[in-house]
Amino acid sequence: RMKVVGLLSGGKDSCHNLLHCVALGHEVVALANLRPVGKDELDSYMYQTVGHELLPLIAAAMELPLYRRDIAGGSVNIDGAYDPTEGDEVEDLLALLATVKEEHPDIRGVSVGAILSDYQRVRVESVCARLGLTSLAFLWRRPQADILDEIIACGQHAIVVKVAALGLKPAHVGKPLADLRNTLHSLSTRFGLHICGEGGEYETLVLSGPLFRHAVVIDESETVMHSDDPFAPVAYLRVGHAHLEPVSSPPPRDPVALSEHCRALLATCNPAYARPLPLFTPAPGPAPYTLAAAPSAVPDSASAGGQVACSASVRNSWCSIVCTTSQAFPSTEDEAAAIMASALSALAVRGAGPAAVVLVHVAMANMADFASLNRVFIAAFPARPPARVTVQAHPPGRLQVTFVALLPGAPQAVRMHVQGLSHWAPANIGPYSQAVLVDQLQLLAGQIGLDPPTMSLIEGARGQAAISLQSVERVMAAHSTGLDRALLLVCFVTTDEAASAALEALDDRRAALADAGSDVMPVEAVVVVTVPALPRGGVVEWQLFASVSPVAWESGTLGAHARAGQHSIRIIKTADPAPAHAVPAMLDCAAALLVRLFVPLSHAAAVRDAVAQAAPAMAVEINIVDKIHGASAAAVIWIVEDSPSGDT
Repeated sequence: RMKVVGLLSGGKDSCHNLLHCVALGHEVVALANLRPVGKDELDSYMYQTVGHELLPLIAAAMELPLYRRDIAGGSVNIDGAYDPTEGDEVEDLLALLATVKEEHPDIRGVSVGAILSDYQRVRVESVCARLGLTSLAFLWRRPQADILDEIIACGQHAIVVKVAALGLKPAHVGKPLADLRNTLHSLSTRFGLHICGEGGEYETLVLSGPLFRHAVVIDESETVMHSDDPFAPVAYLRVGHAHLEPVSSPPPRDPVALSEHCRALLATCNPAYARPLPLFTPAPGPAPYTLAAAPSAVPDSASAGGQVACSASVRNSWCSIVCTTSQAFPSTEDEAAAIMASALSALAVRGAGPAAVVLVHVAMANMADFASLNRVFIAAFPARPPARVTVQAHPPGRLQVTFVALLPGAPQAVRMHVQGLSHWAPANIGPYSQAVLVDQLQLLAGQIGLDPPTMSLIEGARGQAAISLQSVERVMAAHSTGLDRALLLVCFVTTDEAASAALEALDDRRAALADAGSDVMPVEAVVVVTVPALPRGGVVEWQLFASVSPVAWESGTLGAHARAGQHSIRIIKTADPAPAHAVPAMLDCAAALLVRLFVPLSHAAAVRDAVAQAAPAMAVEINIVDKIHGASAAAVIWIVEDSPSGDT
């Protein structure tokens, strides 16, 4: 549980996210606000500033200290990803939170009311990473209609203080948000208005609510016309005078009692809060990482003594590199550093750097070395990291790592790298992105059964299978795709019970999609393998490839073939008791970017020999696992065709 500073605009979202923080056991100890200089409102990409004159009263109503700073910068860096930029308004937030941290050194979390804006999320997470803080955004990507109803049901008394959208009128300024609920729903249906105002359609101020010990009462105000547009007039409320009045039933002062009070309030309208705290058993292993602890360079392993072997395949503007080791390295971190240096060197020869890597597969001999692996990856990918899948298996050395990268001339990759805690999907527990979208192809990181807001491991195989698949679908939806557009699904499990639970969860989702009239991937396309261990002690981990465009499926007794544009995935399964016999057929694909073999430990040596003979120059990732469910071996072949209509 964290001590938290709340980023407070005074609006409904920032106040309501504070309620979620408290309900999840965090303690809000301070508030922070950035204000415009010499004007009622500032046209900012980052901050709500209308009504800023009421912020001291709102903080006093919650009896919390308020830290403020003038907005000196502007919107200098408006890229999708944010690098620290002198003169940008984001750096004002850094300075403000640094001041708060000096006064409250035990603060670990920052409450943020972001719902849909990646622009805001990325910048707040940048600031938090530099200060060693965690962003808490529990409204992130939730359905806006649900958020609005929850805000009203929980007693957040908000008024509209600005309108700037078709259908909203100056007469709506000053009205209670609850009175406009039906109007907002109607305008959303008719004109596509964001129900919570995420497009800047309206702004609010909260005058009382579950965390308020006093109510803010406005005595004097006026509506100011900023733009008298006949279709979408812009008007805002200027407050002249206001005062505080005590509320009849103030919230408890004891932090534990206050958390229980807020949790019970949210439970009346949000089933996620129907369980008592703690939600689940804390997961073993390291906590979510922070880039603030990143080393400055990949550790030098030139004298480590071991050797790295790399095989590479290039198809069009895509490159895959499979790295294994021989001989002994002093430590896993040395081995990971040597692999990273070799892979980046191989990319450099082809004119690409670390930012070109979009996907990494890691097979570790011991999951206890996860933190050592992360340190090397943080150094190599300090920003815009690739998607990553990590499992414990049986590599030749401590590690086997596969890198998939884009070469010069390839389409630009869009990375979803969410580091804050939310109800949406788990934050990163390593330096990787939840998903990377490139050329209509979505590459997802592995998802294990973590509860997103608490980052605790769900109890039981069924629970982990369901919550991890839910997280997969939410990440997919963020790039406008879903299970009906899946090209590949690999499910890693640690027990037969977990395999059954994962397949049951998947069958439920496939049935729901079929009932809704959506196409679903055939069961032949699903590869389920048992491995010794998964990150954080999980028992289920999903990995998917998906397409933004429709997928054409062909399936048969030996597997399936999915096509979407230039990319396709072929899954081949064999029941041969000596799976090395099937290796030549599995590798017979000239257009393969990468071949992933899944082979049980008892056949490792024979399969490695067969691969060395059949395809000595091809990038083949040999995953030695404990079991392949429904087969003696399986191959996943990633094909990049020369043209969308080409046949391989």
